[in-house]
Amino acid sequence: MSGKPPELRPAFVLLCRDAESVADARQELLSAHLDFVAANIERYLVAGPLRAAEDPSGDAPIIGSLFVVHAEDEADLHAFMSGDPYYASGIYAQTKVFAFNAAAGSAVGGITWSRATTNP
Repeated sequence: MSGKPPELRPAFVLLCRDAESVADARQELLSAHLDFVAANIERYLVAGPLRAAEDPSGDAPIIGSLFVVHAEDEADLHAFMSGDPYYASGIYAQTKVFAFNAAAGSAVGGITWSRATTNP
């Protein structure tokens, strides 16, 4: 890759599973959700909808969301995400949070362990 690799910052994975029958709410909130993401794009390493693995086509129903967000700690993650209309509306029946170290991939400019101070 060319260019300077992104600065390594703390990040968290937020894995969200939709509640039952929220397709209409998702659609109603979509524009506001996308506006929130666009306005805060510097906080996202990656984000997007989840679909069942056995049917990953663009036509399969959305069953949740995955967010990888730069945050100082879990409290900062939740405070930030509370501004997202999807997160704030309660469309997610379950959420799980994981600390995340971006160790390799195009989003972090290749490999990071040569620049990291801890193991990948």
